[in-house]
Amino acid sequence: MLLVESLDDIRELQSFAFNGSDYFLIEFQDYCGADGFYRKYRMMWINGKAYPRHLILDRKWNIHGKNRENHMVDNEQLRNEEIAFYKDPESSLGARNYALVHKIFTGIGLDYCGMDFSILPNGDLVIFEANAAMNAVSTDPTALHKESLIGDVFDYQNAYWQEQEKAKVSMLREAAALGVGSQSTPTN
Repeated sequence: MLLVESLDDIRELQSFAFNGSDYFLIEFQDYCGADGFYRKYRMMWINGKAYPRHLILDRKWNIHGKNRENHMVDNEQLRNEEIAFYKDPESSLGARNYALVHKIFTGIGLDYCGMDFSILPNGDLVIFEANAAMNAVSTDPTALHKESLIGDVFDYQNAYWQEQEKAKVSMLREAAALGVGSQSTPTN
């Protein structure tokens, strides 16, 4: 993914192979907050309930899991913002955006999926992606950061992530009990 801010950046496109592959161009939505931080929220939809998965803050717009090491590891205020999102996502997002997240998840129609999004400076929601292949497997957030030696500063995630794992297991047990997805197989 590449942000082309002006024609001067056009040369950056040479880093991609122009071999007939498809490329997608979209307008950049600047979602930087007044404090200079970009926020990427992730929520998971598990069996009809929304769960906050993370809130990563960084001064860079293209946010991934490792970005939390840039500022969050040393900034208790930023970690507290993520904790507030875990505790009360509706207050963090605002009632309108929280309801919209639920509406989108319900409209997708899946029992399990995730969504990455942020809130634009005008208060509108901007969706980055929503799909059933969202990375939300690890139940130990510190394991994600062992190589960086940041220790247990993100241990507060454990209880929330374990709750989501329990919800996933419960959903799968329900599906298994109902025989969802089972097929008769011919016997020889």
